[in-house]
Amino acid sequence: MSDFEAACNEAERLLGAQGTILGSKVTYRDDHPTDLVIFNALVGAGSIGLIWRGDLNVSKRLVALRSLAAKLDSEVWVHLENHANFDRAAANKPQGAGVRISPKGAVLVASSRATMVGEKLVRA
Repeated sequence: MSDFEAACNEAERLLGAQGTILGSKVTYRDDHPTDLVIFNALVGAGSIGLIWRGDLNVSKRLVALRSLAAKLDSEVWVHLENHANFDRAAANKPQGAGVRISPKGAVLVASSRATMVGEKLVRA
């Protein structure tokens, strides 16, 4: 199994099936008002690039994203909706990602849409 396949499999194990749909955007956001929810998120890792796409509640899946980064021993990043959906080269790089997680679990929030409050990622 290639590194790419292994990373994709691990991402699916931790985040759910590729193409996960959380339902109505308005309803889901109303039901989770403090969570950073990214519809059509793109998740990438290290030199592998894009390994998962789908709707992602980053606040609820932060532990899973940290586990993914640790398991792959690589930075994991999440691009916000539409940031890189139509630009494959951009999707495969961490630059411009809204959230980045180091292999040691440090979280860098590069989006004005969210902030870390203690160990919780919340919508700004």
